[in-house]
Amino acid sequence: MKPLHFFLKNKIEVSVYPIKEVNAISIQLGINAGTQIEEENKVGTLHFLEHLFFKGNKKYPTGKEISIRAEELGMSFNASVGSLDTRFWYMIPENKFKPSLKFILEMITNPLLDQKSIDLERSVILSEQKDYWSIPENRFYFQISERWLGKGHTYLRRGFGYPNVVQETTKKDIADAYKKYYHSYNFKLSIAGKVDPKTVKSTLNELFVEWGGKEEKLVTPRFKFGKQRSDYFVFNEKRDQVRIDLFFPIKGYKDYDTRTLILINSLDFLLCGGRTSVLYTRLREDLGLVYSADSYKLYFPHIGRFGIDSTVDVQNLPNVLKETFSVLKNLKRGGFDQKHYDRASDFIDARTLVGFSNIEKIGGSFLNNLLDDKPLLLPKDYNKILRTITLKEVNKFLSDTLDFSKMHLSLMGDEEKIRFSGAKLVFDKMTAG
Repeated sequence: MKPLHFFLKNKIEVSVYPIKEVNAISIQLGINAGTQIEEENKVGTLHFLEHLFFKGNKKYPTGKEISIRAEELGMSFNASVGSLDTRFWYMIPENKFKPSLKFILEMITNPLLDQKSIDLERSVILSEQKDYWSIPENRFYFQISERWLGKGHTYLRRGFGYPNVVQETTKKDIADAYKKYYHSYNFKLSIAGKVDPKTVKSTLNELFVEWGGKEEKLVTPRFKFGKQRSDYFVFNEKRDQVRIDLFFPIKGYKDYDTRTLILINSLDFLLCGGRTSVLYTRLREDLGLVYSADSYKLYFPHIGRFGIDSTVDVQNLPNVLKETFSVLKNLKRGGFDQKHYDRASDFIDARTLVGFSNIEKIGGSFLNNLLDDKPLLLPKDYNKILRTITLKEVNKFLSDTLDFSKMHLSLMGDEEKIRFSGAKLVFDKMTAG
């Protein structure tokens, strides 16, 4: 069955995927408002607001009363703010659909934003930020992106914002953010689970009719990027193991159609995303140089990166880099073979079906589609597209992507040991052209 797709009378865009074989429902709400859309001196206000939705509303004026009501409904719930969007997700039993919708609506439309809760959450959020930045890996990956995109770029903003903004945020700031962004027109709603497809639209319209607001489409600003160049970076962290992050710039997810994004998924798996992938096999199975290695893709709206992530003993670092570069050079020239590609396609086909077996993941997938203005696709749709992609296309995309003059290599470990390992010489040789 295809997902139902419609708009409510108050302009909320909705996806509903009925699954009669389960006894639960996933309800997920999203809005394209995250830190990227905030003004520089307000970055973190939306995250502050998200915390306060759980601290009281007109019907349930305290956080404890909200939690008690959620327990009565058998509900688990949470929310998050990222750089691109704000999301709320709820899991409920199928016989609590209507009262749960009323509860959700009360949370979203009638937050109290009282001063006592603001003062308490301020210290909680500041602690959350300190926890995050105390982890070396988080600082490492942030500096990688900062060197790549440039200091102060909006794509660098974390969902929880800046400490100075959190320190200075007032009740008025939070109320202003709510008034600016929280209109029904801006929201997307994804529901998956045991719902009646014949009545779900009328039920939603009945309950959500009073939630309105101005029709003003949220637009995340588009930014220009400087010329892409190679970069070598060492993050000094006293440890014997070295974390490797190597990547090549690609476009952002808004610049690719669905077919190209699926092609990149295939490439990810073929390179170092599976146990039979070319690079993983070479580093782990053939040579025993690493315990783990993986490829990844990281997307922003209008820029992205395709990379490899691994951890290695510093003594093995030069050999791992040499072997990695050798594999990449050979793939750039000759690409993958048809047998390997066919086997990978079969595996991806199967895993797409497996990934669609959890109602929370199903609801999240459709919410992603709604927020990104992408078509609502089922596994069979993804797999149908996958089967149209040829090995020639995959190899062409790979060859174009592996531009060593734009390669970034970042290493986290003991700076002195890394310097003596000769890693920089290997990098310079690869990027010299």
